[in-house]
Amino acid sequence: MTENMWGKIEELEAVILPLVYLREQAEILSEMTGRVVLGKILTGEAKTKESSKGNFVCYLETVIPSLNNYSTVIVRVEYPITIYPLKMIDMIGSKNYTCSSEEEFIGDLKTILSSEKVRNALSVLYAQGKEREKGK
Repeated sequence: MTENMWGKIEELEAVILPLVYLREQAEILSEMTGRVVLGKILTGEAKTKESSKGNFVCYLETVIPSLNNYSTVIVRVEYPITIYPLKMIDMIGSKNYTCSSEEEFIGDLKTILSSEKVRNALSVLYAQGKEREKGK
């Protein structure tokens, strides 16, 4: 019989993907705005010139259902199979980050999401969505 060289699957270390943090923040945004502005996650494989082939990529975007699903990307995250270091782009503030650890990623994500530029953009998106809802 062939020997199991993988070890026990249940002994593998639990890993929290950057995607999980983005998904949580998307849901929090949706709840905070009463679903006037929805947080949405897009995922895929990195395929741009600047990306490394085979990397995972995910986007946190806002969607306003009352404005024909108008959307704006807030954050782009690209990571290899080892997760770190990962690349993150603040799409509103036009700033690039390289995160070497989960802690650094969480801190930088918080910096982006609570930044003045992102908060101003969310204010406009929320106001646009509320006005459209009034006109229905």
